Amino acid sequence: GQGGEEGDKWRFIRKVGWLVSLVYASLGLVGYVMANSTASLIGGAVLSAPFAMASLLMELNAALGLTLGLVFSVVVFAYCVNKYRKSRKLMPAGVLLTFSTWTLLSYLRSIVGAF
Repeated sequence: GQGGEEGDKWRFIRKVGWLVSLVYASLGLVGYVMANSTASLIGGAVLSAPFAMASLLMELNAALGLTLGLVFSVVVFAYCVNKYRKSRKLMPAGVLLTFSTWTLLSYLRSIVGAF
């Protein structure tokens, strides 16, 4: 891993990646338990895995991990915008849009702060 100053520089976004991974996995599990939605369970796993991978990757290559997290944040944000436009429902589309917006802004904040 990266120690010292360089490791501290990326601590926030690594934690964001782990938190995002946990939240998406949890939301998928909640959807499955509450609505017996296999799609929610699969969606939670599919959404959580790249953010966990990005956080792990940042230990080896910060730029690559950050890029993966940012790219996936953009993809998820665009998907959530489209989903919310179609449904106009707070659950789950509005919640996912709000969370994906925070995620994208967090990755952008880390990139801007790196320069």
